[in-house]
Amino acid sequence: MFGGEFTSPSLAKFSHYGDTWRFKVGGEGNAGVWEDLSPLCSGTSPSARSGHRATLAGGRMIIFGGPAPNPGPPPRYLTVWEGKEVPK
Repeated sequence: MFGGEFTSPSLAKFSHYGDTWRFKVGGEGNAGVWEDLSPLCSGTSPSARSGHRATLAGGRMIIFGGPAPNPGPPPRYLTVWEGKEVPK
């Protein structure tokens, strides 16, 4: 999973995230754990964003869309970003 957003309950604070996470499913009786892959991934990271789509293909994460984290009406990322060799 890449990125996301935080909005305070009052809507006074808003921020985008640019980190990469993986959920590792556990065995019997273990709910699993989230693992932060951000420091382990190679390549240049895309801009922090939310509202995008991401998928893995051949060990690489492909990300499309999402608003830019700017004040006012957000411009949209209309390019496909490919990178981040995801560790096994």
